[in-house]
Amino acid sequence: MQGQFQSDDFKAILVTMFILGLTIAGPVSAASNALTLEVNPSGPRTDWPDNANLLNLGMWVDYAIFVGIVAVCIVLIGILLESMDCIIWCSRRVCNCCGGSKLEGYHPYSGPAYTKGRIRCMGTMVLSTFVLIVILGGVFVAFNALFSINLRRVISTAEVIISNINGTINAAVDATVIGVPLSVAASISSIKQKTIVPAKQLCDNVQTIEPLLTQAKDTMIIVGNQISSIDDNVNTITNLAQTVGSKLVFRASAISKPDSNLLSSFTSGNNFLLYKDSTNAAIDDALDKVVLTHQSCSYTISDAETKIGDTKNGPFKSAISTIQSGILNILGVAMSLFKKIPPDTVSDATLYVNIGDSVRISIEMVILVVPLSMYLFALVGICFRVKWFMKLSACFSCTLYWLLFLLSALHIIVYIVLNDACFNITTRGVTIVSAVTNMTGIDLEASVGLPTSQLITGVANCGKYDNFVNSTIGNAEAVTTFVTNKFNMGNGFSSGLNDLSASMTIDTNSIAIGDNLQSKFNALNLDYNSMASSFNSSLKTFETDLLNVRNQANATLQTELANSSQNMSSIRSYCVGRENQTLCIRYAEYLNATKQYDDCSTIIQSIRQQLTEIESTVSNINDDLQTNLAPVPTKISNIVTELSSNMTKLVNDTVALAPTLLSDTMQKIISDFSSPLKCTYVPAALNDVNESVCDGGIVLDSLVIGASSFVIGIACGVGFVYILLVDKYITYRLIKEQSKKGSKKKAKQPSKLVELPSLQLEDTPALEKTVDFGQDDLGNTFQY
Repeated sequence: MQGQFQSDDFKAILVTMFILGLTIAGPVSAASNALTLEVNPSGPRTDWPDNANLLNLGMWVDYAIFVGIVAVCIVLIGILLESMDCIIWCSRRVCNCCGGSKLEGYHPYSGPAYTKGRIRCMGTMVLSTFVLIVILGGVFVAFNALFSINLRRVISTAEVIISNINGTINAAVDATVIGVPLSVAASISSIKQKTIVPAKQLCDNVQTIEPLLTQAKDTMIIVGNQISSIDDNVNTITNLAQTVGSKLVFRASAISKPDSNLLSSFTSGNNFLLYKDSTNAAIDDALDKVVLTHQSCSYTISDAETKIGDTKNGPFKSAISTIQSGILNILGVAMSLFKKIPPDTVSDATLYVNIGDSVRISIEMVILVVPLSMYLFALVGICFRVKWFMKLSACFSCTLYWLLFLLSALHIIVYIVLNDACFNITTRGVTIVSAVTNMTGIDLEASVGLPTSQLITGVANCGKYDNFVNSTIGNAEAVTTFVTNKFNMGNGFSSGLNDLSASMTIDTNSIAIGDNLQSKFNALNLDYNSMASSFNSSLKTFETDLLNVRNQANATLQTELANSSQNMSSIRSYCVGRENQTLCIRYAEYLNATKQYDDCSTIIQSIRQQLTEIESTVSNINDDLQTNLAPVPTKISNIVTELSSNMTKLVNDTVALAPTLLSDTMQKIISDFSSPLKCTYVPAALNDVNESVCDGGIVLDSLVIGASSFVIGIACGVGFVYILLVDKYITYRLIKEQSKKGSKKKAKQPSKLVELPSLQLEDTPALEKTVDFGQDDLGNTFQY
């Protein structure tokens, strides 16, 4: 009997050691192997397909088979452990299914004497197992809660990401449709100071010709007034010349009077009078041309200013359209990817995940509560020696604890798959994202124009920059270069600036009036000698004739005086009363000739004074013409040449502004896109996903849940044996106590002693007759 008792203890110890060995060598080894794969992904198990075979379905099937094998191994260990418990249960003949009570002559509780100490020992083992299950159950519950929190956090992050992506794309579309024209308009406005403003100034410079022409016109008026004074002088000379006849009293026929008709040369030979009207007409025409040219230029520039501000139909329409279409095409790629997610996917996924997670938690809690409840029942049965509590615990434990291994297998699968996903996405994100986008039918690199690796790096590093554009492409210069090359935007701006420059023109040909005015002004110069020569000659002849007549009269007188006794001093008195004498006649002739000469000389002097005034006037006129009129054509020509040169330079400078305009526009566009393409939610989302899944998130939760449920299952399997043993011990103690009570009752009736059966238990007094104890909870019949 003692040997049989020792055999029971040995079996319990052997089963415990075997099960613990399975714990170490079985699924925990597989989970440990999965852990090492994160450090050594080229380990002995099937890993994700390499980059070249990432879309190879066969390799993914191999990987799925590997994961399935791990799960099956864990479940098989649970089934094997439960099978062993069933074998132990039936081999101890404590269940009817193995024919326990049908084998007559054998009693399942016919072991050695089971003391209270042994019951306490086995009870302590059951209690220890219960405590272990409670501790592991606490870990199980805690990490289930963390699993649920992290899972819901991932879903919440997905909702935030989808919402932000949707908002980002919509905001980017708005920034493209509305902001790009405004950015271009703002850039154009900024270059107005370099184009439109100088062009307007050049147009206004056309008006600087007007004062010159006005000065010329004023000079013509002044000269005209001076010409009037010449006419007055000529009239005076004419009148003086006409008085000469009355002054000729001696030999008038011998004197050529000044021909007043010759004064007409002051009119017919007056170039100013000849060309005044045509010159004034030329000046007026020049003024009209200047005014019209200024108006035309101002209108053209103003029209150009209005048109360049028109982003719909202006010269930069092509550039704006190019930018918008290019950006919208890129956004369309994101939209295409985004639209592949059905509208209600996230909300449906959130609903299903929440429901599924709630169901998962409920099922897993039930699976955990069952062994805890059963062990609690077992402990109550041990403490209060209620056999059916232990029987119930043993039955439920043996029937259900394999579910813990199934639960462990499922979580280990989740752990392996997510752990591999975290590792591979971290190390091979570029290839994986490329493969995923290729599966959608979108060539991301060709559509966007950037390598996939650069896009992924841009997303990963987005938090370090103001926006996704800068984090992906680089600084403003790099963005400008990329956009210019990608969208060929330079041509659009160059074309717009060419259109603008074509509007910035001045019709310098219409105001190239210098040469014409120069010829007109040159013809205005007066030649006094030419105008006065004929009359001066006539006047000179008149003066000479007067002098000759006087000299002849004097000579005749002198001859007569020489033949007489008179002289010039005495002849005057001598001739008083002797007027008819020849000498006195000659003296009278001399006096007439002298008086005639003196009177006419006075007239001649007056005429010459008038001629001097005319000469002075002509000189003044010529001075005015040279000073105020002659420089005007040259000045006008210089202004026109400068205007033409400056406008040509401005046109060239305007065309050369294309890179600057492009750069300014891109900076404004980037600034406009900084808000919708802010990276604020990207780092937080990446961090949330990483923390919720990879870095101590669902991956760790799954591993801990799988390991704890596995160990709880092992504990249930081991504890089952302990419950069987303590049940056996308590059952025997109950039988023993009942036997003692029966013996005491029979001792009071000595006349009815009966022979005891052959079965003698240690420390049990002999019974007077067979005592029927009935059946135990498992259907076994006991008679002593």
